[in-house]
Amino acid sequence: MSRFLLVHGRHHGAWCWEYVVPALRARGHAAIAIDLPGQGDDSTPAGEVTARATVDRIVEALEPKTVLVGHSLGGFWCHRAAGEAPDLVERMVYLATLVARKGESWAETAERYPGSVIDNTRLDEEQQAILPPSDYADTVYNRCPAGDVEKALARLRPLPLQSLVEAGMTPEPYDSHPSSIAIACVDDRVQPPSVIEPSAKAAGVPVLRMAGDHSSFYSEVDALVGILDDIARDASGTGGG
Repeated sequence: MSRFLLVHGRHHGAWCWEYVVPALRARGHAAIAIDLPGQGDDSTPAGEVTARATVDRIVEALEPKTVLVGHSLGGFWCHRAAGEAPDLVERMVYLATLVARKGESWAETAERYPGSVIDNTRLDEEQQAILPPSDYADTVYNRCPAGDVEKALARLRPLPLQSLVEAGMTPEPYDSHPSSIAIACVDDRVQPPSVIEPSAKAAGVPVLRMAGDHSSFYSEVDALVGILDDIARDASGTGGG
């Protein structure tokens, strides 16, 4: 069986994988989720979070033969981590995220695919972090159970601004990991298949479609875990559908 490292997207934390981690373990895999700096339960002040520290957090959590899963913005950070430690990554999974291309900054990638919904306009009082948009429930959790949406909204954190600025303006130095795969969710209002699929194709990454919204870790847990299990089994040569 495989070892999964699950990395959350903007405003989230390790908590968003609360159903996925035990479900993967029930299928015999090792699975952990981490908080990125300044997110989840991590106490790093937003003004002290850098892009370097964010990538380092992921690299430090890698072990040999890891299936690295990055959701939304977390997929970008995982792309960088896989580029820095490719021998530790068995499969790189881009979940509901654009696929970065070598030589482009994250901002340039996003500009090429304007169908993605990214609101960076609301800042905290110190101008150091991006606040979650007011329509987050409708755009990010549009197919999630109401109870999960309520819990999630209460746990969201502002996104450290400087790390995003650094990443957004720095040209991507790495090609996609040779064992990468992207997952697009058909009802995703943030990163729909219409932007994920062409970005993945441009980077030479195959794409799978599945049901669900941007937060399939709540809206389609069984389907997501089944796909991740298949990806892991395919990588290890033990079969899969």
